[in-house]
Amino acid sequence: MAKKLVLTCMVLGMCLAPAVQAANIIWVSCRYDNNNDGVADDVGWVEFLRAQGYTVDYREGPALGNGYWRTLDAAKLAELNAADVIVVARNSDSGSYDEAPEPAQWNSLKTPLIMTTPYISRNNRWVWYNNNTLSEDSGTPTLIVTDPRHPIFKGVNLNAQNQVDIYDQKVGSATVSMVGVLDNGNGTLLAKAISGTRTAIAEWQPGTPFYVGGAEIPAGKRLLFCAGTREGGGQGRGEFNLNAEGQKLFVNAIEYMIGNLVREPWVKAWQPNPADGTLNVALPLFQWSPGETAMFHNIYFGTTPELTEANLVAPRQPLAMYFHVPPLVPGTKYYWRVDEVELNGTVHPGDVWSFSTVSLTAYEPRPRDGALWIDPAAVTLRWQPGQNAIRHDVYFGTNKDAVAQGAAGTFKGNQVAMVFDAGKLAENTTYYWRIDEIMLDGTTRAGAVWSFTTLAPGGGLRGYYFANAALAGTPAFNRIDPQINFDWGAASPAGLPADG
Repeated sequence: MAKKLVLTCMVLGMCLAPAVQAANIIWVSCRYDNNNDGVADDVGWVEFLRAQGYTVDYREGPALGNGYWRTLDAAKLAELNAADVIVVARNSDSGSYDEAPEPAQWNSLKTPLIMTTPYISRNNRWVWYNNNTLSEDSGTPTLIVTDPRHPIFKGVNLNAQNQVDIYDQKVGSATVSMVGVLDNGNGTLLAKAISGTRTAIAEWQPGTPFYVGGAEIPAGKRLLFCAGTREGGGQGRGEFNLNAEGQKLFVNAIEYMIGNLVREPWVKAWQPNPADGTLNVALPLFQWSPGETAMFHNIYFGTTPELTEANLVAPRQPLAMYFHVPPLVPGTKYYWRVDEVELNGTVHPGDVWSFSTVSLTAYEPRPRDGALWIDPAAVTLRWQPGQNAIRHDVYFGTNKDAVAQGAAGTFKGNQVAMVFDAGKLAENTTYYWRIDEIMLDGTTRAGAVWSFTTLAPGGGLRGYYFANAALAGTPAFNRIDPQINFDWGAASPAGLPADG
């Protein structure tokens, strides 16, 4: 069959890349119309792929909800094996694809196959996994890419923590079905949800059982790419729900499965230890996974993310390891970067990573310092301990100076636990609190004075809180806030978490 050229660019509103010779994609779908608009819910996927120049075989069954590929015969198997790539849509009824010998027939196909529905991958369907655990995430999770070197992530904008948002949160209820485990057997985990044990993207190579002891062996490349909306409440089944980054990633997946995207040498430093954003670092030993072409490493280290030549602390270091001899200042945020140097002198700048050293005093207060609208019914104070602290003196009250001075009535006790039950508090009141750290030798390190303000009584304006301004759908939570202050001037309001 004809193959398509490697993708090189993306222009929103146009094709992601021009198709010189269109690859043939068979889109396997039950063509359900769960949102009752008269067309199959996943038609957006087909339109997207055709807009990229692909030829998409979107075969109709006898009626909506009755897919053409539900049953197989010799002629259909020949058609499937003649395609460049097969995509099994989220718009499917997994129970329609599990009758023997169908799982073995699908797994025997030599054509590369992308599975967007985790339901069919379970051990009671096509047996890609040795379990049937699923996870329905309502909140379009951020993904953590476990191997950014993989070709499908080429050109996809990952942050310094190798995270990316690929799902369009404005589509439907923003619920994405994923595999509920991270054990992918003989496969390779490529991306997972940022929380929980949820596989979003994984791949298996042909000729090896999906998992040790498994009876099913893929005859061609297999890729799990969880995408498409979950049906329910008028929401369509498997609607197109990829944002711009997700679209790039999905087209990359198509190209990779066809064979047009191959793995290139990884030239940047990655997998920093301590991991980016780590707290409580005490030992100044830094390690990383080197770029595959690197002979030397230039290490930059400083207290601001703008690292310059003045911050070069170890030029042309031969080992992927650096021990920072000068002592680290407690309670300080540091930044570091590793530039990889090839034998010919070519330099590949790295990402800037950060970590924070252990504070001498208590830190990370909850509620956060300055938090507003705290429910006074039952308030619990929490914090992280200062370095080597064995006990904590708790001061609490409504007078800032009294708390700062440890005046009579503000001392609430000496304790081991890093949690204090403040109980039921007064409404519309600002409270102040302080934690002093007690060392093994009996010395005390006085902490900063933190504050929070409780809710006022009565009703107010109901607020709906989302993770960012572009969200739609179901809010993370909602409540009535009587203390909305719209007077922040011309600039944006200060960045405090919505719920302290």
